[in-house]
Amino acid sequence: MYKEGMAGHPVDYEKARKLCLKAAEHKAFIIVPSGKVCPNLGVAEAENYLGMTYRHGMGIDKVKSELIFELKNIRNGLSVS
Repeated sequence: MYKEGMAGHPVDYEKARKLCLKAAEHKAFIIVPSGKVCPNLGVAEAENYLGMTYRHGMGIDKVKSELIFELKNIRNGLSVS
């Protein structure tokens, strides 16, 4: 909603980023009572949006954003170069 200014909310990248951080803290998959493993809807989307905010400096200082993005890539065994 805040990323695109939907439902009467103004565009607010910082608020969108904070909400996505909260969503991304959850496990990507959950086990339901029947034992079936199901995707936890919204977690992957939140992580993807966070990656975009870090990469493009949306709602966060650009230098800090680049550092966070690079550190996350290093942690995941990826290289940006």
